[in-house]
Formats: sequence, structure tokens, C-alpha cells
Amino acid sequence: MNVSLKGKTALITGGSRGIGRDIALKFAEEGANIIFFYRSDERLANDLEKIINQLGRKTMAIKVDI
Repeated sequence: MNVSLKGKTALITGGSRGIGRDIALKFAEEGANIIFFYRSDERLANDLEKIINQLGRKTMAIKVDI
């Protein structure tokens, strides 16, 4: 089954690094806008936002400690 992410918004925890970052990038490449949560590294979060924006997607990074 092939699911289109175009026009969808994905919420991703731990998005600034590791598996969460890889998922955020893959979803953005597949057409999703991305909201991701991160805990501590604002520089990594800002870098990911720039990359996602360069892919033509909307993004928002939210600092939280869940």
C-alpha cells in the first residue's frame, strides 16, 4: 500500500537527531510538512528546519522535555 504524504503534517518527537531526524527528512521528502519536538540542541533543530524548508516544506521546531 502506497500512502501519499503530500499536504499532510507529521508530528515527530526527538526530531533534531538520530532516528527522529531521519524520519522527519524522509517524510518531508515524501511531501509532508513537519512539526518536530526536540529537548536540548537548538542548533541541530535550526539546521533541520533549514533543510526541510529547502525541500519546499513548512516546518516548526518546538523545544520540550516530555
